Amino acid sequence: MAIKPKGNDNVLKNLNTWIRKQRGLTVQGIADALSLIQRKAIRKTPVATGNLKGSFYMETGKIGTRPVGVIGNKAEYAIYVHENLDNHHPKGEAKFLVNAIIENIPDITRIITSRLKV
Repeated sequence: MAIKPKGNDNVLKNLNTWIRKQRGLTVQGIADALSLIQRKAIRKTPVATGNLKGSFYMETGKIGTRPVGVIGNKAEYAIYVHENLDNHHPKGEAKFLVNAIIENIPDITRIITSRLKV
């Protein structure tokens, strides 16, 4: 005669509920991290008319079950300003988006992981 431990159904139910909540929190963590990156990138973005600074966008979602985030710039010329290392700007710098990410990796990691609750 097998003995079924009491409470297993509740433990499994609670674990599954917790896992579902973490997925949403992870997407929110990515959104929060993208917001930080955008703020930092805007400060580094070269300014001629202000259009480039105002053209950033962020998107979050899932591919399958994996949370994802995208940040970019809608201005058609953004890639040229970003990649041209020979052009010197009185205010701002080339690689403004990449540098904002690289310089803030510890904060980005902290923001995303802070959304995971144990």
